[in-house]
Amino acid sequence: MEIFISQFHPEKNKLLIEKIRELFKHSAVYSIGWVASSAASILLLPVYTRYLSKADYGILEILTHFNGIFRIIMIAGLHLAVSRFYNFAVDGSSKRRVLSTANSAIFIIVILGSIFIFPLDDFLSNLILGSADYAYYVDINIIILSLDVMYFVFLISFIVQKKSVPYVAISMIKLILGIIANIYFIVFLKLGALGMLYGNVVSFLVTTVIAGFYSIRENGLLVDFPLLKEMLKFGLPLVPAQLCATVMHNADRFLIRYYCNLEDVGLYSLGYNFPMMTNVLLLQSFNMIWGASMMYEIAKEKDASYQFGRITTYFMLLFVSTQYALSIYSTTVVKILAAPKFFMAHTVIPFVSLGVCLHAFYTFFTVGAFIKKKTWLVNIGYLPAAILNIALNMVLLPRFGYIAAAWTTVFTYFTFVALVYVACRKTISISFEFKRLSYVFLTTIALYIVSSQLFFDNLLIDFSLQSLFILIYAALIYFGNFFTDGEKNVVRQEFKKAFTKISIYRKADL
Repeated sequence: MEIFISQFHPEKNKLLIEKIRELFKHSAVYSIGWVASSAASILLLPVYTRYLSKADYGILEILTHFNGIFRIIMIAGLHLAVSRFYNFAVDGSSKRRVLSTANSAIFIIVILGSIFIFPLDDFLSNLILGSADYAYYVDINIIILSLDVMYFVFLISFIVQKKSVPYVAISMIKLILGIIANIYFIVFLKLGALGMLYGNVVSFLVTTVIAGFYSIRENGLLVDFPLLKEMLKFGLPLVPAQLCATVMHNADRFLIRYYCNLEDVGLYSLGYNFPMMTNVLLLQSFNMIWGASMMYEIAKEKDASYQFGRITTYFMLLFVSTQYALSIYSTTVVKILAAPKFFMAHTVIPFVSLGVCLHAFYTFFTVGAFIKKKTWLVNIGYLPAAILNIALNMVLLPRFGYIAAAWTTVFTYFTFVALVYVACRKTISISFEFKRLSYVFLTTIALYIVSSQLFFDNLLIDFSLQSLFILIYAALIYFGNFFTDGEKNVVRQEFKKAFTKISIYRKADL
């Protein structure tokens, strides 16, 4: 008897499949940049973990998350406002005015923000790194912050216009420049963490100029002040939520530095970054097209509730399955890619993977808040979750060390998505399929717990056992009747079409 199956509506099939195809097409293009970036990070990991100390990793991680905080303040929610106002603009001229206003505003904000932050370098160095000796590191990091903010806002014009190819091209230029510069400064000049910062300056400077030139040429730098007021009215209420989100995501690094040391920050961060690479590859690539346009387009359809619910199920199945595979292979991955001194970072991966899977629901639970312009509802989830994160870390870190931050991540994200769901569920009606999704989560958790008891410290044996658990999971999903017969037929048809196209291309090449 089939379990956890909802009806598959043939009459709604065609439109849903078209939306999924478009999502996949643009997400796939955006993911090229993320795949290349993740691949480069993985391939360079053996180099970085041998030329950078655990303390270097800790310094870089704290500076990165410092930038994350000020980046949110300086952008002031403009990136989200651009997506909203661009998609509801009535003509091309109105759309360009939205982008032009954003470009002009970000120039002013960056100039004022830099003037304010630079004199505080000694204070900030003491505050976040525990010593004024790192003030120069903070100065370089502020330059990176200023470039990053402009780069991010300039790229919004590519995203909202669905120009995924030039977006990826610029991202690839940034990646290649970053790799070359980082290798030069870290490997050849042996500058450690400072070398990584110099590499970031080079890559951001060049690509910010390129992206800025394109966006300003296409859209201009004129400011529509009434429009800017409306955009800030939409975006600013999200800033407290984003700051709380940053605390929820990143406060653990600062607290580990305080209660433990910079080396533990580096070890924890290395393990944390593996699930986050997968998160960037899948979720952020998806969100590039989802949050910028697709979400608003689907909301206009008559069967929007059905489409939102099904897309949530399919995406979460893919996302959870990928994080499960990473968790299963965690010991093998870290052993192969990182220097021996970083091996214990593998203990962090499964907990963070589970946490980011829970957090991924945010993308879908908040759809109504964005569509109905009730963005203040998002704040309801972030503040309690941020407070919980800090409280649990303060209690658990002194006793259990950095692994307690990974445990806290799970509790925090669960609390967060539960609160967000309660706050936003009445904004619009979405048919979420919680029974099917629960089946996926419970299956992955149960299988991981069993697999974690079977560690032999032999690379070949461990890899073989881990692969067995991947196959068991696949069988439970497919033969456990997670999919309906209709869904299985659609998947078969899509695969047949894909293979047909591949065959045609091959024949054409011959």
